[in-house]
Amino acid sequence: MNLFLIVQNFKCGYINRDGNIVIEPQFDYAGRFFEEAAVVNTGGRYQIEKLGNSRYKAKMFVGGQWGYINKTGSYLIPPQFSHAEPFSEGLAGAKVKGKWGFIDKSGDWIIKPKYGLTFPFERGQGGVTIRNKWGFIDKKGKFVIEPRFDSTMNLSEGSRCVGINDRYGFIDRKGKVVIDIKFQSAYSFTEGLATVSISDKYGFIDKKGKIAIEPQFTLAGSFHEGLAWVEVGGKYERTIRSGKFGYINKDGDMLISPRFDEPSEFCEGLAAVKVNKKWGYVNRKGDFVISPEFEMAGVFRNGLAKVITNRRLGYIDKKGNRIWQSKKPVDHQTFWIG
Repeated sequence: MNLFLIVQNFKCGYINRDGNIVIEPQFDYAGRFFEEAAVVNTGGRYQIEKLGNSRYKAKMFVGGQWGYINKTGSYLIPPQFSHAEPFSEGLAGAKVKGKWGFIDKSGDWIIKPKYGLTFPFERGQGGVTIRNKWGFIDKKGKFVIEPRFDSTMNLSEGSRCVGINDRYGFIDRKGKVVIDIKFQSAYSFTEGLATVSISDKYGFIDKKGKIAIEPQFTLAGSFHEGLAWVEVGGKYERTIRSGKFGYINKDGDMLISPRFDEPSEFCEGLAAVKVNKKWGYVNRKGDFVISPEFEMAGVFRNGLAKVITNRRLGYIDKKGNRIWQSKKPVDHQTFWIG
């Protein structure tokens, strides 16, 4: 059974595909279900926090205790951690006393908390940091790739994007560099191609590291369902991008002309796009099938998409029908929960 996260009266719960509440709103924060378990928080709150050493601030969720529930809403693991991440391959990253480790679904420590950060297990390898460097361990906690990377992304299509000294490339599961760490930015492979930037222009490379689509865009996303969004003529103006977004195919052909103010990836045949301060959904031809009427809009998953209309959080189906909507207005930050 697919469950969808809702927020009602500042508490998180879940509905089913028909919009019926299955788990009553009761948590201060909750995530999506992975491996039949969802991360939840009790006692936490949002507050304005400084982002690292920068001068910027953002609304962050802090405090409380984290645990896990099953799809009936019962606790698999009662709240007891200072932070927690979703399960992957039977293990989940959890934090106590300032250190991260990995637990199983009984809440037992399989890998004791001694790391600065963790990254989910993928094909038997989990990411961890020691002295701010990323490495990768097996499920016994033994290093298979020693910590030496400044950043990492998910393992995708046989390789992992990593960064060293503000340059990015790709390694295999043994830690061997398979595409030189030289790009200004780079993202995980999807559908055989990876987004990279060179001299502030974005393009795509193949799995041998060769340029497949020349860097020519001011911003670009990853390929999903054969299409990727790209920006043309963009630059920051008072933190707002001024370019227009369209979609290309894997040959680099512009199949949907750049005319949107913000894009999202295609999922289940539709993509959320923003025009004139409102979000709607287009098909692969670029035609609106759900008119732009939402303040915020997410991708479709299992037939439903999360939206905000008149400050009310809700879900719609692919015909634009409202399946569920909150009774009271919500903070836009609520949209990103889960």
